[in-house]
Amino acid sequence: MVGLTEEPTQLEAKLRREVVKSREAALEPSTQRNLQTQWINYTNFAKRIGKPIYPITIDMLCLYAQFLSGQVKSPQTIRNYISGICTVIHVKGGETPQLSSPLFKLTLKGITKRMQHTVHRAHPITPEILLDIHKILNHSDSYHAAIWAALLFGFLLLLRKSNLVPDSAKKIELRKLITGEKIKFTREAAIVSLNWTKTRQTGENTLQVPLLHIPNSKLSPLVALKNIQKLVGLHPNDPIFRYQTKAKIRPLTYPQLNKAIKELVSLTGRDGSKFSSHSLRRGGATYAAKINIPAHTIQTLGDWKSDAYKNYIESQLDTRTMAASTIKQSLLSLK
Repeated sequence: MVGLTEEPTQLEAKLRREVVKSREAALEPSTQRNLQTQWINYTNFAKRIGKPIYPITIDMLCLYAQFLSGQVKSPQTIRNYISGICTVIHVKGGETPQLSSPLFKLTLKGITKRMQHTVHRAHPITPEILLDIHKILNHSDSYHAAIWAALLFGFLLLLRKSNLVPDSAKKIELRKLITGEKIKFTREAAIVSLNWTKTRQTGENTLQVPLLHIPNSKLSPLVALKNIQKLVGLHPNDPIFRYQTKAKIRPLTYPQLNKAIKELVSLTGRDGSKFSSHSLRRGGATYAAKINIPAHTIQTLGDWKSDAYKNYIESQLDTRTMAASTIKQSLLSLK
């Protein structure tokens, strides 16, 4: 049996090392890199004010939060950094103060008010914007075809960037992306299988989402997908959003998609600087709410585990007007 010949202290030390490795394995490589950066920032801060790095106290967290308020633009970034250093300590098996501490919460609330920060979220893409973009693109060009299909997939499936396109042509994580083998065609739909999402990182189950054909519509995802299949093919082990260059077929990347969205939206006469790839997921959630799809269904569509999806839905004037009208009618009925 494992550990049978080891001394108790040796076995315990070995198991503790393995526990740390297991905790680290729970985090994505990109998350680990971010946490490492956040930890370095914190240790440098502690050294700068002459305080020990560990143990971490509520007083130190308050001081660090105040320090960060002069370094970053968003109170949410401060929260992320504080949470990050706590996660690093937890991975190593250490203890941290509760962030629910009234002292820390009061400090952070005051910092937020003093910063007076307004979150600049990407504006949501709408079907009307997509239709205007469709007129601009050359759908016989494989690069334009890849962009168009990515726009429709991101909007209709409420996809996160990590499931849509790779960060670069050299950093392709196939387990996260939609590849040819993850698409199954039926008569009226394409079934997309996602083996990894932000909320499904251990591969415990596959998320299957349908893309229905929309007859006589320029927004039909199946038409866009068939166009890619015709121009560059759908290969089992390659991302589906690809385009042909003189040298070879390349995958569409996040910087390319993000840049294309801004430029295309600008060409429609709107302010493209207010849009990004995140506009697709926000747009899909906003449109679903606008056509009265139930909140719990939107949460399922976007694969949200919490009610964070509410932050993605644009509160529109017509929705508020409809609510005000309902209240008005109710008040008029009172005697």
